[in-house]
Amino acid sequence: KQHTANVPTLTLVADSLKATSSLAANWSEPDRLKATGKLDISALDLPVLLQTLTIALPSGLNAEPLRDIVLNTDYAFDGEILTLSQTRLRAGKFNATGKLQFTSGKTTRIDAKFASPELELEYFFPPVETPLPPVTTPPAAAGTNATAAADASPGALLGMNGTIEASLGRLKTSALEMSDLETRLILTKGVARLDTLSARLYGGTLSASGQLDTRDAGALRLKAELTTVDLKALLQATRKVDRMEGILDGSLELDSSGHTMDEWKAALHGPVRVSVKDPVLNGTSVEELICKAAAQLN
Repeated sequence: KQHTANVPTLTLVADSLKATSSLAANWSEPDRLKATGKLDISALDLPVLLQTLTIALPSGLNAEPLRDIVLNTDYAFDGEILTLSQTRLRAGKFNATGKLQFTSGKTTRIDAKFASPELELEYFFPPVETPLPPVTTPPAAAGTNATAAADASPGALLGMNGTIEASLGRLKTSALEMSDLETRLILTKGVARLDTLSARLYGGTLSASGQLDTRDAGALRLKAELTTVDLKALLQATRKVDRMEGILDGSLELDSSGHTMDEWKAALHGPVRVSVKDPVLNGTSVEELICKAAAQLN
Protein backbone atom coordinates (compact mmCIF):
# COMPACT_ATOMS: atom_id res chain seq x y z
CA LYS A 1 0.00 0.00 0.00
CA GLN A 2 2.89 2.36 0.63
CA HIS A 3 4.42 1.55 -2.77
CA THR A 4 7.88 1.06 -1.30
CA ALA A 5 10.29 -1.81 -0.86
CA ASN A 6 13.53 -2.09 1.10
CA VAL A 7 15.80 -5.08 0.67
CA PRO A 8 18.97 -4.71 2.78
CA THR A 9 20.64 -7.77 1.23
CA LEU A 10 19.92 -9.76 -1.91
CA THR A 11 22.23 -12.60 -2.93
CA LEU A 12 22.32 -14.28 -6.33
CA VAL A 13 24.47 -17.31 -7.13
CA ALA A 14 24.50 -19.02 -10.52
CA ASP A 15 26.95 -21.01 -12.63
CA SER A 16 28.45 -17.85 -14.11
CA LEU A 17 27.58 -15.22 -11.50
CA LYS A 18 27.96 -14.43 -7.80
CA ALA A 19 26.44 -11.13 -6.69
CA THR A 20 25.04 -9.32 -3.67
CA SER A 21 23.05 -6.10 -3.70
CA SER A 22 20.79 -3.82 -1.72
CA LEU A 23 17.60 -2.12 -2.90
CA ALA A 24 15.41 0.78 -1.85
CA ALA A 25 12.51 1.21 -4.29
CA ASN A 26 9.55 3.55 -4.55
CA TRP A 27 6.78 3.42 -7.17
CA SER A 28 4.31 5.85 -5.59
CA GLU A 29 4.38 8.01 -8.75
CA PRO A 30 2.30 6.42 -11.52
CA ASP A 31 4.37 4.66 -14.21
CA ARG A 32 7.62 5.79 -12.59
CA LEU A 33 9.82 3.50 -10.57
CA LYS A 34 12.63 4.93 -8.48
CA ALA A 35 15.30 2.70 -6.98
CA THR A 36 18.72 3.05 -5.42
CA GLY A 37 21.21 0.63 -3.97
CA LYS A 38 24.59 -1.04 -4.20
CA LEU A 39 25.70 -3.89 -6.43
CA ASP A 40 28.69 -6.10 -5.72
CA ILE A 41 29.52 -8.71 -8.36
CA SER A 42 32.30 -10.84 -6.90
CA ALA A 43 32.49 -13.26 -9.85
CA LEU A 44 31.15 -13.05 -13.39
CA ASP A 45 31.93 -15.29 -16.36
CA LEU A 46 30.52 -13.11 -19.13
CA PRO A 47 31.01 -15.56 -22.05
CA VAL A 48 29.04 -18.24 -20.21
CA LEU A 49 26.30 -15.77 -19.33
CA LEU A 50 26.06 -14.61 -22.94
CA GLN A 51 25.89 -18.22 -24.10
CA THR A 52 22.85 -18.69 -21.92
CA LEU A 53 21.27 -15.63 -23.53
CA THR A 54 22.27 -16.90 -27.03
CA ILE A 55 24.42 -13.80 -27.60
CA ALA A 56 27.77 -14.18 -29.38
CA LEU A 57 30.91 -12.31 -28.42
CA PRO A 58 32.30 -9.97 -31.12
CA SER A 59 34.78 -11.77 -33.36
CA GLY A 60 38.44 -11.26 -32.45
CA LEU A 61 37.68 -10.46 -28.80
CA ASN A 62 39.70 -12.43 -26.24
CA ALA A 63 37.23 -14.15 -23.94
CA GLU A 64 39.69 -14.93 -21.13
CA PRO A 65 39.61 -11.54 -19.32
CA LEU A 66 35.81 -11.58 -19.56
CA ARG A 67 35.68 -14.86 -17.63
CA ASP A 68 37.04 -13.11 -14.52
CA ILE A 69 35.01 -9.94 -13.95
CA VAL A 70 34.52 -8.14 -10.64
CA LEU A 71 32.26 -5.08 -10.35
CA ASN A 72 31.34 -2.78 -7.45
CA THR A 73 28.97 0.13 -8.00
CA ASP A 74 26.24 2.33 -6.59
CA TYR A 75 23.15 2.40 -8.78
CA ALA A 76 20.11 4.60 -9.18
CA PHE A 77 17.09 4.10 -11.43
CA ASP A 78 14.64 6.91 -12.12
CA GLY A 79 12.03 6.34 -14.79
CA GLU A 80 14.04 5.62 -17.92
CA ILE A 81 17.51 6.49 -16.59
CA LEU A 82 19.89 4.00 -14.96
CA THR A 83 23.02 5.51 -13.39
CA LEU A 84 26.04 3.58 -12.14
CA SER A 85 28.34 5.72 -10.00
CA GLN A 86 31.45 5.11 -7.89
CA THR A 87 32.00 2.16 -10.22
CA ARG A 88 35.06 -0.06 -9.91
CA LEU A 89 35.62 -2.71 -12.57
CA ARG A 90 38.20 -5.44 -12.96
CA ALA A 91 38.36 -7.75 -15.99
CA GLY A 92 41.33 -10.09 -15.67
CA LYS A 93 44.31 -7.80 -15.10
CA PHE A 94 42.51 -4.69 -16.40
CA ASN A 95 41.19 -2.18 -13.84
CA ALA A 96 39.04 0.93 -14.29
CA THR A 97 36.89 3.34 -12.31
CA GLY A 98 34.14 5.60 -13.56
CA LYS A 99 30.50 6.43 -14.04
CA LEU A 100 27.89 5.29 -16.56
CA GLN A 101 24.39 6.50 -17.39
CA PHE A 102 22.02 4.56 -19.63
CA THR A 103 18.80 6.12 -20.92
CA SER A 104 16.09 3.98 -22.53
CA GLY A 105 12.72 4.90 -23.98
CA LYS A 106 12.20 6.65 -27.31
CA THR A 107 15.91 7.50 -27.50
CA THR A 108 18.59 5.09 -26.36
CA ARG A 109 21.59 6.91 -24.95
CA ILE A 110 24.77 5.93 -23.15
CA ASP A 111 27.09 8.37 -21.37
CA ALA A 112 30.24 7.03 -19.75
CA LYS A 113 33.37 8.40 -18.18
CA PHE A 114 36.14 6.12 -16.97
CA ALA A 115 39.79 6.14 -16.01
CA SER A 116 42.37 3.37 -15.95
CA PRO A 117 46.08 3.27 -15.12
CA GLU A 118 46.80 1.03 -18.11
CA LEU A 119 45.11 -0.54 -21.11
CA GLU A 120 46.84 -3.10 -23.33
CA LEU A 121 44.76 -3.53 -26.48
CA GLU A 122 46.28 -6.90 -27.39
CA TYR A 123 45.02 -8.22 -24.05
CA PHE A 124 41.44 -7.85 -25.32
CA PHE A 125 42.07 -8.01 -29.09
CA PRO A 126 45.00 -10.37 -29.73
CA PRO A 127 46.72 -10.46 -33.14
CA VAL A 128 44.94 -12.66 -35.64
CA GLU A 129 47.70 -15.29 -35.59
CA THR A 130 47.20 -15.81 -31.84
CA PRO A 131 44.61 -18.59 -31.37
CA LEU A 132 41.74 -17.64 -29.10
CA PRO A 133 40.19 -20.05 -26.60
CA PRO A 134 37.11 -21.55 -28.25
CA VAL A 135 33.80 -20.07 -27.13
CA THR A 136 30.90 -22.15 -28.31
CA THR A 137 27.53 -20.51 -28.70
CA PRO A 138 24.44 -22.72 -28.39
CA PRO A 139 21.96 -22.62 -31.24
CA ALA A 140 19.36 -19.88 -30.99
CA ALA A 141 16.12 -20.82 -29.32
CA ALA A 142 13.00 -21.16 -31.41
CA GLY A 143 11.57 -17.84 -32.41
CA THR A 144 14.89 -15.96 -32.13
CA ASN A 145 17.01 -14.63 -34.94
CA ALA A 146 20.46 -13.14 -35.54
CA THR A 147 19.50 -9.86 -33.90
CA ALA A 148 20.86 -10.91 -30.51
CA ALA A 149 24.27 -11.73 -31.95
CA ALA A 150 24.32 -8.54 -33.97
CA ASP A 151 23.51 -6.49 -30.86
CA ALA A 152 26.73 -7.77 -29.25
CA SER A 153 28.85 -6.25 -32.00
CA PRO A 154 30.41 -2.74 -31.95
CA GLY A 155 27.78 -1.73 -34.51
CA ALA A 156 25.16 -1.91 -31.75
CA LEU A 157 27.09 0.73 -29.81
CA LEU A 158 27.30 2.99 -32.86
CA GLY A 159 23.52 2.83 -33.17
CA MET A 160 23.16 4.73 -29.90
CA ASN A 161 23.51 8.36 -28.91
CA GLY A 162 25.88 9.37 -26.18
CA THR A 163 29.32 10.47 -25.04
CA ILE A 164 32.25 8.36 -23.89
CA GLU A 165 35.22 9.96 -22.15
CA ALA A 166 38.36 8.08 -21.14
CA SER A 167 41.56 8.87 -19.26
CA LEU A 168 44.40 6.35 -19.50
CA GLY A 169 47.73 6.50 -17.73
CA ARG A 170 49.20 4.25 -20.41
CA LEU A 171 47.84 2.80 -23.64
CA LYS A 172 49.87 0.02 -25.21
CA THR A 173 49.46 -1.53 -28.64
CA SER A 174 51.69 -3.89 -30.59
CA ALA A 175 53.30 -0.92 -32.34
CA LEU A 176 52.99 2.11 -30.05
CA GLU A 177 52.88 3.10 -26.41
CA MET A 178 51.19 6.33 -25.29
CA SER A 179 50.82 7.92 -21.87
CA ASP A 180 48.57 10.54 -20.25
CA LEU A 181 45.88 9.86 -22.84
CA GLU A 182 42.64 11.84 -22.80
CA THR A 183 39.87 11.20 -25.32
CA ARG A 184 36.22 12.05 -25.95
CA LEU A 185 33.96 10.10 -28.32
CA ILE A 186 30.52 11.36 -29.35
CA LEU A 187 27.94 8.87 -30.70
CA THR A 188 25.01 10.03 -32.84
CA LYS A 189 22.91 7.25 -34.45
CA GLY A 190 25.41 5.51 -36.68
CA VAL A 191 28.12 8.17 -36.47
CA ALA A 192 31.05 8.03 -34.03
CA ARG A 193 32.98 11.29 -33.80
CA LEU A 194 36.37 11.38 -32.12
CA ASP A 195 36.06 14.87 -30.71
CA THR A 196 39.49 14.97 -29.09
CA LEU A 197 42.42 12.69 -28.45
CA SER A 198 45.63 13.87 -26.81
CA ALA A 199 48.56 11.88 -25.47
CA ARG A 200 52.26 11.88 -24.74
CA LEU A 201 54.24 9.91 -27.32
CA TYR A 202 57.98 9.21 -26.92
CA GLY A 203 58.89 12.60 -25.54
CA GLY A 204 56.43 14.45 -27.77
CA THR A 205 52.70 14.85 -28.17
CA LEU A 206 49.95 13.32 -30.29
CA SER A 207 46.64 15.03 -31.01
CA ALA A 208 43.92 13.56 -33.22
CA SER A 209 40.29 13.86 -34.25
CA GLY A 210 38.11 11.95 -36.66
CA GLN A 211 34.76 10.50 -37.57
CA LEU A 212 33.35 7.10 -38.50
CA ASP A 213 30.01 7.13 -40.34
CA THR A 214 28.48 3.66 -40.64
CA ARG A 215 25.46 4.83 -42.64
CA ASP A 216 25.02 4.21 -46.38
CA ALA A 217 28.39 3.54 -48.05
CA GLY A 218 30.33 4.25 -44.85
CA ALA A 219 32.97 6.93 -44.38
CA LEU A 220 36.09 7.24 -42.25
CA ARG A 221 37.99 10.47 -41.61
CA LEU A 222 41.06 10.93 -39.44
CA LYS A 223 43.30 13.90 -38.67
CA ALA A 224 46.42 13.63 -36.51
CA GLU A 225 49.41 15.74 -35.59
CA LEU A 226 52.75 14.74 -34.02
CA THR A 227 55.01 17.27 -32.30
CA THR A 228 58.62 16.84 -31.08
CA VAL A 229 58.56 13.03 -31.04
CA ASP A 230 61.85 11.18 -30.41
CA LEU A 231 62.31 9.46 -33.77
CA LYS A 232 64.78 6.84 -32.52
CA ALA A 233 62.45 5.74 -29.71
CA LEU A 234 59.51 5.63 -32.12
CA LEU A 235 61.37 3.47 -34.66
CA GLN A 236 62.61 1.10 -31.95
CA ALA A 237 59.07 0.70 -30.60
CA THR A 238 57.65 -0.06 -34.04
CA ARG A 239 60.51 -2.53 -34.69
CA LYS A 240 61.62 -0.63 -37.79
CA VAL A 241 65.20 0.35 -38.65
CA ASP A 242 66.46 2.35 -35.67
CA ARG A 243 69.64 3.89 -37.09
CA MET A 244 67.81 7.18 -37.60
CA GLU A 245 67.74 9.83 -34.87
CA GLY A 246 66.10 13.22 -34.67
CA ILE A 247 63.00 15.09 -33.59
CA LEU A 248 59.89 14.24 -35.59
CA ASP A 249 56.99 16.55 -36.45
CA GLY A 250 54.21 15.39 -38.70
CA SER A 251 50.56 15.50 -39.68
CA LEU A 252 48.07 13.48 -41.69
CA GLU A 253 44.57 13.89 -43.07
CA LEU A 254 43.13 10.57 -44.22
CA ASP A 255 39.77 9.67 -45.72
CA SER A 256 38.29 6.30 -46.60
CA SER A 257 35.00 4.53 -47.21
CA GLY A 258 33.43 1.17 -46.44
CA HIS A 259 32.39 -0.76 -43.34
CA THR A 260 35.27 -3.15 -42.66
CA MET A 261 38.99 -2.85 -41.95
CA ASP A 262 39.87 -4.32 -45.37
CA GLU A 263 37.60 -1.82 -47.15
CA TRP A 264 39.07 1.08 -45.19
CA LYS A 265 42.62 -0.01 -46.04
CA ALA A 266 41.79 -0.38 -49.74
CA ALA A 267 40.22 3.07 -50.03
CA LEU A 268 42.51 5.02 -47.68
CA HIS A 269 43.92 8.23 -49.16
CA GLY A 270 45.13 11.65 -48.09
CA PRO A 271 48.27 13.72 -47.45
CA VAL A 272 50.92 12.74 -44.89
CA ARG A 273 53.59 15.31 -44.01
CA VAL A 274 56.72 14.52 -42.03
CA SER A 275 59.74 16.62 -41.04
CA VAL A 276 62.79 15.66 -38.96
CA LYS A 277 64.87 18.20 -37.06
CA ASP A 278 68.57 17.50 -36.43
CA PRO A 279 68.54 14.19 -38.33
CA VAL A 280 71.33 11.69 -37.71
CA LEU A 281 71.85 8.45 -39.64
CA ASN A 282 74.06 6.11 -37.58
CA GLY A 283 76.24 3.25 -38.80
CA THR A 284 76.63 4.62 -42.33
CA SER A 285 79.82 5.66 -44.15
CA VAL A 286 79.35 8.68 -46.40
CA GLU A 287 82.38 7.63 -48.50
CA GLU A 288 80.90 4.15 -48.94
CA LEU A 289 77.58 5.61 -50.05
CA ILE A 290 79.34 7.86 -52.59
CA CYS A 291 81.44 4.97 -53.94
CA LYS A 292 78.36 2.74 -54.32
CA ALA A 293 76.45 5.51 -56.05
CA ALA A 294 79.35 6.14 -58.44
CA ALA A 295 79.65 2.43 -59.19
CA GLN A 296 75.93 2.18 -59.92
CA LEU A 297 76.13 5.21 -62.21
CA ASN A 298 79.06 3.70 -64.07
